[in-house]
Amino acid sequence: MTMDTGLRVAAMGLPFAGALVIWRMEARSPRTQRVMVALVLGITGLCALALFLLNRYYACVLAFRQESCLFDGLGTLSLLVWSALLVRGSLTLQGENLGEHFIPMLLFAAGWAGAGVGQNLFLLLVSLNLLLFAIDRWLKARGTSWRFLVLRDGYSDSEQSGRSRRGE
Repeated sequence: MTMDTGLRVAAMGLPFAGALVIWRMEARSPRTQRVMVALVLGITGLCALALFLLNRYYACVLAFRQESCLFDGLGTLSLLVWSALLVRGSLTLQGENLGEHFIPMLLFAAGWAGAGVGQNLFLLLVSLNLLLFAIDRWLKARGTSWRFLVLRDGYSDSEQSGRSRRGE
């Protein structure tokens, strides 16, 4: 296994493994969970930075001539930025049951890493599903929901009441 592959696996696997550990240690202290999440996301960000520098993606981002690796460079940079933002968010988050906030945060980082640095169509689809699941859990924890994928059958109460008045 090359260093490139190892860094990709670490960037995708560490947040997912961290979410599993947080899920298993649900009754532990919030401080321990907070430190662990910050450590996992920090290492993920360092893996993204190492991928960006070792694979010379900076040449693709700065010089727009090479389109073949521009998205890989942007994927590693965005993973670095998301990891930094999520570390800051995990350190400032207050409350008693932080696991319900930390697990979607880590799953989001794992999904973003898979979508950004995966280089595999199947892994991209799995990562996008993981991203949608993490966003859904995060919205439900906040008390909101999204309903843009709801299928409707075209039946409405106003049509039925109009028919009953006409005697149909």
